[in-house]
Amino acid sequence: MRRSNLKPYFDSPIVVIQEITDLDNMNIKPNSILDCITFDLRFSVSDFLKVRDKFDYVVSSNLYLSEYENHILWDCKIGQVNYYIKNLKFFNSLNLHNQKFLRLKNFLFLTNHIRYERIEIFDFLVNNNLLDNGLINFPSISKTRKEELEFSLTNEQKEIYLNSDNSILPLYLDMLPKETFLFEKKHDLYLDNKWQSVPDYGESYNPILYQNTYFEVVSETFYYELTEYHYETMQLSEKTVKPIINLLPHFCLAQKDYYKLLGNLGLSFEGELFKNVSKYDSYHSGKEKTICFLDSIGYLLKMSRKDLHELYVMGYEELLHNQRELINLFNLRRYNL
Repeated sequence: MRRSNLKPYFDSPIVVIQEITDLDNMNIKPNSILDCITFDLRFSVSDFLKVRDKFDYVVSSNLYLSEYENHILWDCKIGQVNYYIKNLKFFNSLNLHNQKFLRLKNFLFLTNHIRYERIEIFDFLVNNNLLDNGLINFPSISKTRKEELEFSLTNEQKEIYLNSDNSILPLYLDMLPKETFLFEKKHDLYLDNKWQSVPDYGESYNPILYQNTYFEVVSETFYYELTEYHYETMQLSEKTVKPIINLLPHFCLAQKDYYKLLGNLGLSFEGELFKNVSKYDSYHSGKEKTICFLDSIGYLLKMSRKDLHELYVMGYEELLHNQRELINLFNLRRYNL
């Protein structure tokens, strides 16, 4: 059993589950905390209502549950922002200082785990000759293990991926080829004056990447996989947390009303950069939404960096507001993050 990601933050007994059925016939100690985040469990509102009375707290990534008293909103990789939060004043002042300089690229698009909608985004970038406009990472076809394909794609989607152009892939930024899978994953890091391949399940990243682009293109953990749970599960992960904490606008493929729900919780997406998010946010996850999403952000992917720079500076106060709201929403300072 994998160690709970919550262990550093709580002294209470922690119950880690991979499936909701793991709780069947389980003897639960008093004052226990239910961990639904270590294994990225798709934990619905209905699941929560069934089990919440058995635990002091339930910890999940489901944004729909953030209004319940004994629920804690969290993510298994939220420790990635630890260094930034501890040095918040420095990074924010660096961002402000750098606003006099043009950034290197338009956008950031980092794909570590394959998902079909991420293949669609990458395909859009290739077909529109936009690769040079971004800092991009995409997994190698030849080095992607079978387990990853089985986990992430349907048979039809696998055929599309495996038949993709090998001459285009891979593009690497700061991640290893996918020779490992999920919990065995390792990164090459320069430690003690040498390169070392170390276990690193998403525990670190390079925050300077976010200082060199104007927005990030992402898809949340579950997109096509959650089409039947539109009003039960809204998975929120480091894919949402990192750009907001790093003061970077993000355009995200997620469940219907993702931006609307974040707005209801205090975040704001009213600035000029976000003017098109309502167009695709109103769609349920699926092909139609993906097409609308790409159409809506296409002009930003192609825009000149000088024009993007002006839009970024114009919307900076809104980005600062969202950073503060997200820190409060996740109680990041409460857990010494």
